[in-house]
Amino acid sequence: MKEFTRPAGLLHKTMEFVTAMAQTAFNLLLQPRYVITMHLRLISMISLLLLTGHAAAAQSAKLLEPFKDWTTFVADVGGKKICFASAAPQKTLPKGVNRGSILFYVTNWTGEGGVRGEVSIKIGYTFKPDSKPTVEIGADKFSLFVEDDHAFVEQDQDQARMIDAMRKGNAMIVKGLSNRGTSTEDSYSLLGLSAALDRIAKECPK
Repeated sequence: MKEFTRPAGLLHKTMEFVTAMAQTAFNLLLQPRYVITMHLRLISMISLLLLTGHAAAAQSAKLLEPFKDWTTFVADVGGKKICFASAAPQKTLPKGVNRGSILFYVTNWTGEGGVRGEVSIKIGYTFKPDSKPTVEIGADKFSLFVEDDHAFVEQDQDQARMIDAMRKGNAMIVKGLSNRGTSTEDSYSLLGLSAALDRIAKECPK
């Protein structure tokens, strides 16, 4: 198994906080009368939250641009420029299960040890140890390995294959197993993903 230089705790907290705030903003603002001013309101909300003590870990992060069902961000973490595209699932199963934030990320960062197109998932619960979550995109299926409530692609060649499949696809399904034995299925839209990846590649070239 390829060992990736995965985002450190501070980076993941930055990514999760900012993405969660953006998702909340979109849920509140995607009403017909708000669409025209959506971007300005979203930026204002994130900027305000980033100034609070609760968002200290995300103080350097900022919104780049939304692309349909995906949103892009940039941050400076420990002197490294980090760019990531993220999305929340359109549907989660089973319904009524108590979970935290559920987010899918594709991350680039520059400098020494820089990475381009790393996939990671925050599942919203602690995975069963040694379980193997999967990502299904059309006929393609990818296996992941787990670390607490996050999952990562096992093989580096699969990472490139997954990104390619995501660019070509319209939807994907993430399946996981919690430490309590609950099987979950999260459905994501891939609309806007290609443009989001191009945006973070431009902002954070390798």
